[in-house]
Parts: sequence; C-alpha cells; structure tokens
Amino acid sequence: MTKTFPSFILIIDALGAGTGRRMFTRDVIGAGTRTLAGIFEVHSPSSQLAILNAEVILESSEIEAIKKLGKGLPDLILMTGMTMDLEAILLVNKRLKSIFPKPIILIGGPILTDPQPHNSSFLNNFTAGIIGEGEPALIRLIHLWDTLQLDSPDILSSLHSLPGAVWMTNGSLQFGATKVSVSSSLFLSQTPSFERIIDYPNYRSARVFVEIGRGCSNFNRSPLVRNAFQCQDCGNCESSDRELRAFCPDNIPPGCGYCSVPSLFGYSRSRSSSSILSEVQGLVNMGVSRIVLSAPCVLDYGRDWLSSSPLTLSNSPPANIHALTELFAGISAIKESSSHPVGVLLENIKPSLCTEEVANLIGKHFPGTTISIGCETGSMSHSYAIGRPSDPTDSLRAAAYLSKAGVYPQLYFIHSMPGETVASLKETMKLITKTRQSARKMTVYRYRELPGSSFTWLKGQGLEPSPLSPYKALRRAQKQLKDLILEFNSEGNKQVIGKTITVIVGEADRKLENYYICYPLLAGPAVSVFLDPLPSSPFIKVKVLHLVSDKLVEAQFIASIPSS
Repeated sequence: MTKTFPSFILIIDALGAGTGRRMFTRDVIGAGTRTLAGIFEVHSPSSQLAILNAEVILESSEIEAIKKLGKGLPDLILMTGMTMDLEAILLVNKRLKSIFPKPIILIGGPILTDPQPHNSSFLNNFTAGIIGEGEPALIRLIHLWDTLQLDSPDILSSLHSLPGAVWMTNGSLQFGATKVSVSSSLFLSQTPSFERIIDYPNYRSARVFVEIGRGCSNFNRSPLVRNAFQCQDCGNCESSDRELRAFCPDNIPPGCGYCSVPSLFGYSRSRSSSSILSEVQGLVNMGVSRIVLSAPCVLDYGRDWLSSSPLTLSNSPPANIHALTELFAGISAIKESSSHPVGVLLENIKPSLCTEEVANLIGKHFPGTTISIGCETGSMSHSYAIGRPSDPTDSLRAAAYLSKAGVYPQLYFIHSMPGETVASLKETMKLITKTRQSARKMTVYRYRELPGSSFTWLKGQGLEPSPLSPYKALRRAQKQLKDLILEFNSEGNKQVIGKTITVIVGEADRKLENYYICYPLLAGPAVSVFLDPLPSSPFIKVKVLHLVSDKLVEAQFIASIPSS
C-alpha cells in the first residue's frame, strides 16, 4: 500500500528564541532540526520539508513566512526549544492556531526534559510532546501515519505507541510508550539534512553545527548530591566496571551536577566518518562557510568503538587517535578543495583527554581554530564536589598544549553553583591569571537549573545544599570574577585593532543604518562594518578600528574577496 504521509512538514526551530528574538549567539545554527528533517528525507522521501526560525515567524505579518514557502499549509508541525524559550514557543503556537483550524503540532527538545509538573499545563497547547531523542518517535510516526485517525478526537490514543510520547487528557498527564534512546547503529549511520540549511536566512555566515557524537562519558555522580541525599555509597560511581557505573540504586542522575546530557542522552556514541563527511561536503556545497564539529566532547569521538561496554569512563580508554585522524583528515580535504573559504571549529573537549599528541593533531588539520574547554571552577575541591570528570590542572595543561599547537582554547566557567564559596571563586580567579598566556577567550555563565541534572533532581527531593559562604560576600566575589573575565576578553580583542582581517558578512545591524555584523571564519570577536553599497561577495577584508565591547569591534571596509 502506498504511504500517504503528510505532503508538507514544517519544523520550527525555537532554540534560543527566548521571548521571541534570539539575543545571543545569533550566528549559531544547531544540528537538531536538520536531524529531524533528515529522518523524513530517508523514511518519507516524497514529503516536502521546510525549517523556519521562531523569530522569522514572529516578525512576519500574519504567517507570511509560511505562505512565502509556497507549499500550502503544513499537515504536520514539529517544534523544538529549550525551557528558556517557553514564551516564544507559546507565541508561535498562538499564531499557528490563528490560521490553522486543527493543526497537528508535536513539541520536543530540552523543554520537555521533565514534563511534570511545570510543563503539564503547557502541553495543553499541543497535540502531543516527545520526551528525549526524537528520531525513534518520528520513524514510528511515519510507519503509523496511515492508521492514525487525524480528524478524530481519538487521535491522542493513536499516539500511545510513539516512544517518549506525552499529552494531556482532561487535565491529566498521559504517557505513551517508554522513551527509547537512539541506538548506536542508528546514530552511526544517520545523516541530517544538509539541503534544508538554506531555510536559515544566515546560513552562509552562521556557525553550522555538525553532530559527530552524542551523549557523555562522565558517569560520575556529584559527591555534593550524594552526600546531601545520603546515598547508599554502593561504589558504582568509583568502579572501573563500565556497565556498573551506569547504574545507581538511588536513581541519582549521572554526570556533572549542573548538566543533564548523560541523563538525557546516555553514554557517548559516535557517528561514522562517512556520514559526517557526507554532511560536511553537502553543507559546503550549499555555501556554508563555518562548520562546528559538535559533541559534548569532541575527543570522545570513536572511543566507544574501542570497547564493547558502554562508554561511562571519561578518561579510559584514551582518545581514539586513529578515528580522530581519519575524520579530521577527511574534513580538511573538503575544506581545502572548497571553492570558497571554510573555517572549521571544534565545540567542546574534556581536558583530561587532551594530550600533547591530540593537541598537535588538531593543530595540524585545523590551525588557528578555536576549541572550548569546560573548566567551570578553578577550585580542586569544588570541581570534585560537583562531579567534574577532570580537575582544573587538566584544563591548564590542555590549554597550554593547544596554544603551543597553534589552536585557540576558550575556557568556560560557571558561577553561583551549589557548593560554591568565596574561596572557590578566588581559586578560579587565580587559575584565570595562570592561563592568560594560553587561553584566547574566557566565558562565565550564571548557573541555571536544567531539568534532568542532579542538582535539579536534588532540589526536587527537597534537599538543596545550603550556601557555604555569606550571600553578600559571594556576590562580591562573583562580580570580581565577571569583571576579571571581561577585562581579559577586552584586552584580547584589543590585539586585533589596526590589523586587516578577513570576515564574512552576516546580518544587518538593527540599530545602525548600513552597518552589518560580520564574523571571522575562526577566532575573534564579531565585527561591525559600514557597507554601502553591500558587496556582491559575502567575504570581505576589513581593517579593525576600535573596540566596541568585549564581544564586538568596529572595522573599515577594505576590499571584497571574490567567491564562486
């Protein structure tokens, strides 16, 4: 029997949309929505697909953005976002329902990490939600489509077999089939859509994330959480048995206390190099210029192939040099053969896996690239307490190796975490001073609760740890930390003043007429440039004039760089 799956599927990307407009990382395009589109391209190739940013929909009159696609009204709408995007998601949903009488809208992504209790009423706005990884549910949905009673009130009961499905019925939260993680075999071979990248207006200048790995190898559990909960102290977290480490009799979520990745996605899995290279080649052919190799830890890539047991130890086995070499060499070849400039960046690494050999490998294939190192705290004791897989000295060593290899490490920190003290903040400031010679940039975030993390789980048990330092003293130390990092980044950005650099034109500045925000292919701050007329090529040479902020410099247009 011929399948009659929807003729038009619309995927709405609300990730980072916040209250309606993305305020930060505007040049980022994640891999999630293209992954969903890739599922339909493989399993329902006759369906038409489109991806729209939530911001694009909210800034258009009525639903002009959808009408301009010229594909009619969508038969199925998928929407994805984070907890912070709740307001934007509800605004988009309201607009959709104003013109669609009975839209079928499935919501997913990090916002549904924990659907109860705060998300239960939120789900009333949608046909259903999907908890966890969406691929198994969508594949099942495609196979079921012909049997669904789409025009019947009983449609919800038809969704009971979708892995991870959740919905509201008469004010009660209903769960369908138990959520299923994407198997290693499925993840190994799947290729997200590269053709749908053109649905993003800024795809030529954006950092386009390419997922090379999913899940995390840190199956420690925060001692801070374990002590507060008075766990059974079974020893699993300290075990070298990878299978045993995955199990906690107290159900404490694994990983760093502030992070939800291992509880959401499980242990690390790697995609095949052939599927990754196919995606990168496709993106470059479409005109993408900035590729980000994305994973909770890029250096976990291929480590899962070295053992038949789940990857639940963060430093054993060591980095898979053979797999990394094969992948990096393939991507380098694509970059070098491209008809337009291409920059490759690496998202994140665990510093404990970054040996001198690994750093030299990265520097060989991607000289001048940037790479993020999660350090979070400069305190040895606090690092241990929050469940980090490595200590601050590992971050110092990794940054030094990478810098020596011609790579620009960026260190990340978090303040206001449970267990933080004035002393731990001062230790963090000391570490920052020590890394001045090797780090290119530093970023500090304020701690935010993430559903699925062990800190949030602990709070749900009514056992949130008490502050260990006086409130006012903590606030003073946190401000000193933020000021130190602001000063560090500003001083680093001043080094490009007076230099001529190559950038790619991004979007128009919303405040200054005829000014455009541009981006370096690799390291460096965003660049504001006066362009009138706008050059035909997106690649231009500019001379940096002065510092605008710790994240932005102003530059003067010098010349356009032709590109095919």
